[in-house]
Amino acid sequence: MTRRALKTTLAALACLLLAQGAGAAEAEMGTSLGYDLDRLWSKAQDSFDLSAHDAVFLLEREQVTVLPGGGRRSLVHRVVWIGTEVGIRAYADLRIPWNSATSTMRVLRLRTWRDGRWRPDPDEISPTATVETLPFAVADADDYTAMRDTMLLHDGVELPCIMETAYEIEEAGGPDREYDGLFVFRRADPAVLIECSLSVPAGKPVPAFLSDETIAPESSEENGMSTRRWRVENAPCLGSPHIADPALEAPYLLWSTWEDWGALGRSVAAAFDGAAVIEAALADSVAARAARIPGDAAKAREAAKLADEWTRHVDLALPRQGISPRPAQRTYETAYGHPLDRAALAAAIFRAAGLDAQLAFSGLDTKRPDADVPALSRFDDVRVRIAGDGLLAFWDPSGGGFRAGYRPLLGRVVWVPSSGDIPRPIEPAAGKSTFALTLTIEPAAEGGWKGGGYLRAAGLLAPFGEMAGTGDEARSHLGRLAGSVLSGTEAGHYSFEQFHEEQVAAGFAITLAAGERGERGLERIVLGHPAGGIMTALPPDVRLYHESRTSPVVVPFSAVETLTLQVKTSGRGTAGSPATVVVENEAGRFSTAVDEKDGWLTVKRELTLKAGTLAPEKWPLLRALLLAYENTAGRTVLLR
Repeated sequence: MTRRALKTTLAALACLLLAQGAGAAEAEMGTSLGYDLDRLWSKAQDSFDLSAHDAVFLLEREQVTVLPGGGRRSLVHRVVWIGTEVGIRAYADLRIPWNSATSTMRVLRLRTWRDGRWRPDPDEISPTATVETLPFAVADADDYTAMRDTMLLHDGVELPCIMETAYEIEEAGGPDREYDGLFVFRRADPAVLIECSLSVPAGKPVPAFLSDETIAPESSEENGMSTRRWRVENAPCLGSPHIADPALEAPYLLWSTWEDWGALGRSVAAAFDGAAVIEAALADSVAARAARIPGDAAKAREAAKLADEWTRHVDLALPRQGISPRPAQRTYETAYGHPLDRAALAAAIFRAAGLDAQLAFSGLDTKRPDADVPALSRFDDVRVRIAGDGLLAFWDPSGGGFRAGYRPLLGRVVWVPSSGDIPRPIEPAAGKSTFALTLTIEPAAEGGWKGGGYLRAAGLLAPFGEMAGTGDEARSHLGRLAGSVLSGTEAGHYSFEQFHEEQVAAGFAITLAAGERGERGLERIVLGHPAGGIMTALPPDVRLYHESRTSPVVVPFSAVETLTLQVKTSGRGTAGSPATVVVENEAGRFSTAVDEKDGWLTVKRELTLKAGTLAPEKWPLLRALLLAYENTAGRTVLLR
């Protein structure tokens, strides 16, 4: 019996045992927080093939209440049937992060239905089932010890079972506090009922975007509060493999109590700029150090190095509400900080060095039509944007990386709160991005190979950020690039034909040791994939071992990659070379062309991809292109 067949058989048996156990005892789960669990369980059995799933949600809901005093209460209520060990690992033990300095947490339900009864007793929360811990990341970061991870552990878990969890977190807020949120109406497993409700003081405007107009809200008003509730029944699960932005394939709600992007930006910028201040002595030290360095790009690199050396990164999630970084001086004194705190310190250092530094947020740019809703919830990353004379760069406070230009943010949307603008996608000015690399090699007198390379790249594939600088950045990058195509290649002298953010053209010398010869005495040259080419830009969920998928595929931008190898074969000849290949379909085009004449072998490979979102059924088209691109035989030359 195959593993899949065994899994299906066990799940079916588990479902039967649960149904028989409940029926024999003639027991009912009853109503919980206003929801009839028995009716939901009955609908789950009628609507879904339980044997085909690890788990099925009977209920998944979030209830958000913006309180009149400016606080917020969030209630999460989940009831899920578990049929396999995979389901247990996903839902039995939950880790809930919250901040004890600004919030309180209350567990309302934490129980397991098995053999016709709740474990523990229906109204009891086991004292051993809720465990409050500190996140591991703050073990040596005392300023963050108000952060909590509450573990919710279900007792009596055996297959099959139904687990119920409900908890609420109330944030203190304040009279000027505003909120936003993103809710997706699908989960990793199918659901009988997914619900989101939002309550605000009556008369308070709440901009919202709902991606599916068929999900009509139920509205009510009571006790001075206005409530809207959105419900989706019999929701299928998210596709596989999971993509970074589930809102691309599932209905979603984005809401906000902010008036507009300007109001949100002013609030965030004021809080950030108020924190991005260091003592005069420290600022003077940075300024004196920067004064000895020519050029703003070099000053920025030195300031980024200081920010990274002076603090270690504490891995805490980016705050989505109430942006309030610690004072930069305090972050410097403690020598640690989470991304937002490190960003405030870095901004203070960049400014002391005479550069303009602003907080920037970034998120996935999937062309979502929700730009009118001002919400931090759409972002998943924070950077520092640095500008100077001939300089535009970003510093990553999580990894400490400094990159000139927009390339590190390709396929994303960027928002600078202090700018007063709405978020804008990062797109090349000329539209399509191109990357063309030619390597020409011939035998060297002392053995091995010598030759040259020529790179011309434009748009979001132009490696301006990787090559800009007054040190060895350009030659090092060209060496890495050539080495990614021909292993062991080193770059020598180089010169620029063009060099700016949207266009890089450079020629360079290369040397390469002779390759090992096989049993037949043939030298094998295998072309790799160029660093910084198209494959670098594809999402991590693009995996060629998936013959099919049920989630869409995001190609972040249109691009053409051309790789040309020219080998002088005079006196040796070739014993094997790639075959001519052309694959063209709706996703793009790939071709390999080979020409041998006048003692030279030329191999030209070209991959063209179109920007957009491919439906799951179109995945085989993109996969066919990429398989042809990856094919080792199509990248191998054998020399006599």
